[in-house]
Amino acid sequence: PLLDQTQRHADAIRELLAWLRTSPDPDRARAETLASVLDRHRDERVVAFSEFAETIATLYRELAPRGEVAMISHRGGRVAGGVVSRDELLDRFSRPPARIPVGERIRLLLSTDVLSEGVNLQSASVVVHLDLAWNPARLEQRVGRLRRLGAARAEVAVYLCAPPGPAERMLRMESRLRAKLDAAGEMVGASDAVMPSEITARPRAAAALREERISGILRSWRDELPTVVVPASSDP
Repeated sequence: PLLDQTQRHADAIRELLAWLRTSPDPDRARAETLASVLDRHRDERVVAFSEFAETIATLYRELAPRGEVAMISHRGGRVAGGVVSRDELLDRFSRPPARIPVGERIRLLLSTDVLSEGVNLQSASVVVHLDLAWNPARLEQRVGRLRRLGAARAEVAVYLCAPPGPAERMLRMESRLRAKLDAAGEMVGASDAVMPSEITARPRAAAALREERISGILRSWRDELPTVVVPASSDP
């Protein structure tokens, strides 16, 4: 019975891996969303923030072939030509396009929250929140990097990528953040402009489908498990 149970387990894992290789990739869906934002704001510079360096690195690999894409985290900066210092990257991002060689221009800057405080990114006019921070002040700080004196445009466009459906249902992050912003607005008149009224980028359907499919495969394996009785050992 134990051998049969192990074989069923192995079969379920093989089925799961085979399905994952052909299923929609949430990272690619998020990269496509960022590409659509770039296409919508063709003459503007975009900063996309995430709390996680892995998210930034993954999206950089997906979007780097488009050109004019850079990333920065606590490990440093990276452009098409390789590793660059933080100061050099920010200098390239801030200079007017006419004053920088075509091959060195940056339209999309992917960043962890290492740039959410203490820097000026007023050459950009579009912010994308790739994830939701627990504290709405963090979202305000991200947008505040662009909303500076001498900003490229009078208004800053803000986009928000929703978390995967299962995570949102479990944590209710969006509703919690909006509740915190509402409370801050009532107490001190804080603005909720850091979050768009509607979430434009929603790679939720693919994520929800993945969760349901994975759960179904594992559930079928679990439901079919035989009962294995292991005799007690007489050894001390």
